[in-house]
Amino acid sequence: MLTVHMNISFLLAAMSLAGALAPRAAAQYEPEKAPDLATDEPLDRLRFEMGFDIYSDYFYRGILIEDDGFIFQPYANMEYDVIAGDSCTITLDAGVWTSFHNNRTDAHPDRSDFFQTWYDADYDLGAAIGWDQFSLRLGFAFYTSPSGAYDSYEEVTLTFEVDDSEWLGGWAMSPYVMVAQELGDRDSDGERFERATYLEFGVTPGIDITGLPPLPEATRLDFPIVLGLSLNDYYEAGTGDDEIFGFLSVGALLTVPLPWLEGLSRNGGVEYLLLGDAARLFNTGEDRDEWLWHVGMALGF
Repeated sequence: MLTVHMNISFLLAAMSLAGALAPRAAAQYEPEKAPDLATDEPLDRLRFEMGFDIYSDYFYRGILIEDDGFIFQPYANMEYDVIAGDSCTITLDAGVWTSFHNNRTDAHPDRSDFFQTWYDADYDLGAAIGWDQFSLRLGFAFYTSPSGAYDSYEEVTLTFEVDDSEWLGGWAMSPYVMVAQELGDRDSDGERFERATYLEFGVTPGIDITGLPPLPEATRLDFPIVLGLSLNDYYEAGTGDDEIFGFLSVGALLTVPLPWLEGLSRNGGVEYLLLGDAARLFNTGEDRDEWLWHVGMALGF
């Protein structure tokens, strides 16, 4: 059971940073939506999103990072449609995603008090082409730890998404597939193995909830499902063998718009994780399955 213990200065410092980030994680495993394929005004081509999530446990692709203390994760993203036409859209995007832990997870003792709480600062750049209901994005991610908990590393990602809402309407699944290739010899589990390749499949079925007081219109309930696999040496810590199955995540996420500001919403959800052998052994041999919860707020404009 999560024990929340933090001091006021830590919370103020973390929230100050969240506000300083100009418009990643979503949720940790949610893909970006395919860009709109038609837009007329130049300002409509520029989109920002910023927000934060508070998690009971922090898992990254099935690998346990922290399961105790206060876990605060601010993020910010920006997208711009360089070309926006009826048949094709080309979009550039940039984002930053961070994670603060008052438990100072694996922090280097030489860091200051504030930086010891700053576990992650991840930066992402990408370019996507969209046509019809399809989108293909090439991204570059740079993972750093201001607290010195791990060495920086990089990866490139290729993501293919389908916007099936036109075909399935309210039963849309929003499927995607992503391949991530590590560029260095330091990977996400901190081990020095061969450059690993990760494969992820995901769908996000959901429903719009209307006419159910006191929930406002445009409230939505989603059920994200993510499957993480190893294509080459991604899940091997603890076993020495390349385990194909990494994790399966099944969740429920309720998003409620707030009346105070257009584009502002709050969310809350639960997530069930089923872990493969390598991920479980790396996580100090803990249970094969895990439950976690999270709450957050987001602003898009």
